[in-house]
Amino acid sequence: MEIQYDFSLRNLLVAVIVHAVLFCFCVCIVFEVHMRSHRGERPYTCDACSRSFTTRSALVTHYRTHSGERPYQCPECGKAFTTSSYLLVHRRSHSDEKPFQCELCEKYFKTRQLVKKHQVSHTDRKFECSECKKTFKQKKSYKLHSKIGCRVDKEFRWVNILIV
Repeated sequence: MEIQYDFSLRNLLVAVIVHAVLFCFCVCIVFEVHMRSHRGERPYTCDACSRSFTTRSALVTHYRTHSGERPYQCPECGKAFTTSSYLLVHRRSHSDEKPFQCELCEKYFKTRQLVKKHQVSHTDRKFECSECKKTFKQKKSYKLHSKIGCRVDKEFRWVNILIV
């Protein structure tokens, strides 16, 4: 049995209109979901911790932190992840793929976060310890230094311990 297609102008016009309406409907739904974030609407709430989300899919992904479900498994090492995007990033650890490029020096990196971290090296921005005057390009390194205590603090503490 051969399928007959009617390519009359009327049928083509109807098909185009139906596709246009469906496209507009989808765009409207996506736009509405996006606008929730601007309005602060979070209609989906986690039963376990009361945290709320703008989309049902975000709630489902979040709930995996409570259930321990990790449906996305690496075929190479067996490590499992809560989202397919986490698995995608992990799979790059098994390869030489580095799809993210620094716009300033053209070095390549495995993740967008590593590019951002690297780009700090191109700036003059520095964090300086008020105690020892040591400077850090990354805020994380500076905070760790401050939390642990710089050498000036450590030497001072040892002196106090020995005197007391």
